[in-house]
Parts: sequence; C-alpha cells; structure tokens
Amino acid sequence: MKSQLSLAAGILAAVLVASPAQATLVYDIDEFSDYGAFAEVTFDFAMPSTDQFRVTVGIDNTTSTGIGGALTSLAFDVPENTSNWQIVNQGSYNFTLLQDTSLAPFGLFDACLATGQNCQGGTVSEGVAAGDSATIVLSATSSVYQSAAAFEAAMETVLNEHETALCAKFQGLRPGDKSDKVCGEPSEGGGGPGPGLPEPISAGLLGLGLTGLFLARRRQAA
Repeated sequence: MKSQLSLAAGILAAVLVASPAQATLVYDIDEFSDYGAFAEVTFDFAMPSTDQFRVTVGIDNTTSTGIGGALTSLAFDVPENTSNWQIVNQGSYNFTLLQDTSLAPFGLFDACLATGQNCQGGTVSEGVAAGDSATIVLSATSSVYQSAAAFEAAMETVLNEHETALCAKFQGLRPGDKSDKVCGEPSEGGGGPGPGLPEPISAGLLGLGLTGLFLARRRQAA
C-alpha cells in the first residue's frame, strides 16, 4: 500500500515541479508596409551549456506570390549583457549577421541578418522569397541569464519596448521592382509550446497522479 502511495505521489510531484511550457516568441511583420510585404518571425531559445545560448530565428515570408520579391534583411535589438552573436546554421541561405547597423528610417539596430554588406541593401535572389521560409540558428554568450526562459523573457522585453525594435526589408516587389521596409508587432495568435512539457501532457500526468492517490487511499481505507 505504501508503495502505491509513493508511486502516485512521485508522479504528482514530478508534474508539479516540471518546468512550465515556454511560448515561442511570434511577431507579425506588418507595420508600416507600403506595398503589401508581410512576414512572420519566430524566436525559440535553448541553453546548451553554461553561459551559451541558441536562438533559432524562423522567417516565414507571407507576402503574396503575386507581389513576389524577397525579404533581404531582418534587423532587431537584443538584450543587454549578451555578446559573441554568430550564425551557427542557416541551411541553404547565405545571410550575414551584422551588428550595430542601421536600417533607415528606423535607426540603429543591435543586429541584422542581411543578404548584403549592409542592412540597407541586399540581394533578392539570396533572400527569403514570397511564400518561402528560412530557419537561422544563432549563438550568443551571456553570464547574466541563468536559463533559456530568462533569456527569452529579456528578448521579449527588448522587442516589445517600441514598435521599431524588429524590422525587415523587402526588395523586388511587383509591380515596378519596389522595396518595402516593414516592422513587427507581437502576434495576436501567440506562440506554441516550446521547451518543457506540453500542456496536454502535463494535464494528463496530473490527472494520473491524482487518480493514483485516490485509488491508493481508497484501498488503504478498505
């Protein structure tokens, strides 16, 4: 009987101390668009080792294929007390990570993923085309943030601080080979579960633990 109680209590304790699901940061790049260029950008966070972080940037160019063109630059601010930002993996893309660079008319940014030598320019053929997506993994160093969740919270604060903390440049838009500079805002849809137990699994384990406790106590009383 005691072993049954211990098992049920152990399951319940594991659920209660499990890390809560972390939401992916999701931003809609749709502010100040002049020619109908749009995108969705996501940020996922991991801490593979002490002081080392991985930030996976997902870029989904949601511009209509009728408008075409490509996202050629993505500029954003990053938390203070971070350094050594680098591109770890970007698949078939050839972005360059620039730091302390400008994207007019929105001013200076801490970082910019660019297809050219500056955030202002770029090459359409090397950008993320309308209807396509890219995944770019970045690394960064910080001794201030003690978990991926803390790093994520700091990033969210920075990106939500003002409406031009995350902006993109699009080029080659039809008609007339136009360019557009568009900024992001937090998505109303929010993000899905990230690191940690997905919520349905947490709820299921919690129910299992409570059921086990109930049955064990019932048998003990009998």
